Amino acid sequence: MGIGAAAALDAAEAVRKALNGFRGTLNGCVIQRCTYQSENDGAEVPQDAQMLPDYTVTQTYELRVEDDSA
Repeated sequence: MGIGAAAALDAAEAVRKALNGFRGTLNGCVIQRCTYQSENDGAEVPQDAQMLPDYTVTQTYELRVEDDSA
């Protein structure tokens, strides 16, 4: 069963709100800043014509991380 466009866009907005501007440590990696860059949405048509399409949202982020390997 496919996911509707409105649900996909709502989920993408929640992800953007959670990640954009994030600063912190995840699994020992210090993220100095996470910045939202862009977003694209569309539909992936399934092979089976009887199924509804899955709507997709692709987001791009830029992460500035602390490199302690130097």
